[in-house]
Amino acid sequence: MPSKYDSFYSYLLNHNRTANSLCLTFREIEDILSCPLPKSARQHRAWWSNQIDCSNRPQAKAWLNAGYEVETVHFQNDGRVTFVKTHPARLSHTRTIKKS
Repeated sequence: MPSKYDSFYSYLLNHNRTANSLCLTFREIEDILSCPLPKSARQHRAWWSNQIDCSNRPQAKAWLNAGYEVETVHFQNDGRVTFVKTHPARLSHTRTIKKS
């Protein structure tokens, strides 16, 4: 089943493969998604957590499967998130990351 975060996964997957990090504002992420982020994304650090079991966290599944983790979140101004490359991308976005 498609996720509203599939476009974000694709964006991260196709981002400059030599860059180790990527900083995006909330507005830039919304532009990639073509829809607003949930209110909780603008207010709670937990929304941006890098959970191993992301079966109920489609946003985390998008960045984790693309090979990134959230490093920092800043809520002031338009907000911004720094993603760091941590592992090779998983080419199947639909798989759930399992604990190894």
